[in-house]
Amino acid sequence: MRLLIDLGNSRLKWAWYDRDRWQSGAADVGSASFDNLLGALNASGDIPEQIAVASVADQGRMTALKKALTARWSAPVLEIRSVPAQLGVSNRYRDPAQLGADRWAALIAARQETTKPVCVISCGTAVTIDAMNEDGEFVGGVILPGLDLMRRSLAEGTAAIAMREGDDSSCQALSTEDAVMSGTRFALAGAVTRIAAEHRRVVGTDMSSLITGGSAGVILPLLDFPVIHKPDLVLFGIRAISEAGQ
Repeated sequence: MRLLIDLGNSRLKWAWYDRDRWQSGAADVGSASFDNLLGALNASGDIPEQIAVASVADQGRMTALKKALTARWSAPVLEIRSVPAQLGVSNRYRDPAQLGADRWAALIAARQETTKPVCVISCGTAVTIDAMNEDGEFVGGVILPGLDLMRRSLAEGTAAIAMREGDDSSCQALSTEDAVMSGTRFALAGAVTRIAAEHRRVVGTDMSSLITGGSAGVILPLLDFPVIHKPDLVLFGIRAISEAGQ
């Protein structure tokens, strides 16, 4: 049994797997201790033979997670890092190590899915929209604020807008709450659509698109091009890297 962990800025995603089983889940990190989170994700009492982690959290949180993991289990912990080339994917970032480990794992997983050009959309605290050509070259991508960051910036930067729930289904909003919820949702969907079109122009018209992340289900219905939803895409990439022993 192996344990895979994707530690983000606001959520921790995990998967337990072996040859016959894949069980994944997610939890908000918040102020919860990693010891409590690890206890919750291991309700069945599994003991991992290996643990692999991709993290975009700050180094302090990563150190705390590794400490909690090693205190609970004796399995070795593999920390996923972006490298210049791996498993058929080449990294054209000016500084390959600067590319987020989650983005790298998602690209690795996308290459396992298809050898066509591909656009990888990840909707989390931040949204990343990355392109890879048919040769497996990561040709670049963009980072923009996710839905919660957009909404929080409006609440913090204006006097009359507060963080309240609203209806995000229509651009003809009739309350401030609905206007914020709809405006940010439609804005993000529009940005994803426009940037994906730019990627398609560069890597080829036969480009396929994959979407993942906690807000993917909110954005997906508004996209006007074919997109495949892969909730565990980053975890699939972590698995591929850990199995390759790299």
